Amino acid sequence: MQAWGGIAGLQNCMDVMFDEAVQKRGMPLPQFARLMATNAADIFGLKHKGRIAPGKDADLVFIQPNSSYVLQTEDLEYRHKVSPYVGRTIGARIARTLLRGDVIYDIEQGFPHAPKGKFILKHQQ
Repeated sequence: MQAWGGIAGLQNCMDVMFDEAVQKRGMPLPQFARLMATNAADIFGLKHKGRIAPGKDADLVFIQPNSSYVLQTEDLEYRHKVSPYVGRTIGARIARTLLRGDVIYDIEQGFPHAPKGKFILKHQQ
């Protein structure tokens, strides 16, 4: 049996949320960071993630605000090319992503290395 291969729309969650929450609705950046990073790290029990502070992993996303593009099916990096955002104009772009300080995505170079992530389950209390 084959696994589905991704959550439809997850690839563009950060840029869509930044466009909608910060650019269109004026959400303050600290609140956006808390919603998108800190809360997720806390839910999954990832103590070294979700915050910029000494001793934490340097997991960072660099966003190009006011950089519109129309998402096309061929832009999707996951196996099943389905997303609720295909055909939508998104008003921000992910320019670079760091995982523990290493570049894992760059808008001009794509993915320079094999994936480094690992599967995690929600922290069991």
